[in-house]
Amino acid sequence: MHQKAVFALAGVFLIVALVVPTVVLILQTQTLQEIVIQNIPGHETRYNVTTTEQILGTVNSVYAIVVAVETVFIVLFAITIYYGINHVHPTHTRPER
Repeated sequence: MHQKAVFALAGVFLIVALVVPTVVLILQTQTLQEIVIQNIPGHETRYNVTTTEQILGTVNSVYAIVVAVETVFIVLFAITIYYGINHVHPTHTRPER
């Protein structure tokens, strides 16, 4: 792979790492608004779970997903940048230090 392609791939990883959390958190806000509108806070919903506990469970799940996705794509970004900087194309030679 040429360096331009490697850096383009790194850019894609960076864009995904920056966009996904924003989209997920916006979708989470919409879901939480629906939960609050449908249920009066403090009343029991399904399985003897209060609305507050349901909201906290949803928030914790979403944060865990966002952290996992962020970690994976930031690591992929770092790896591709490192590879792009240190990659020597077979037709080129590495400059002597």
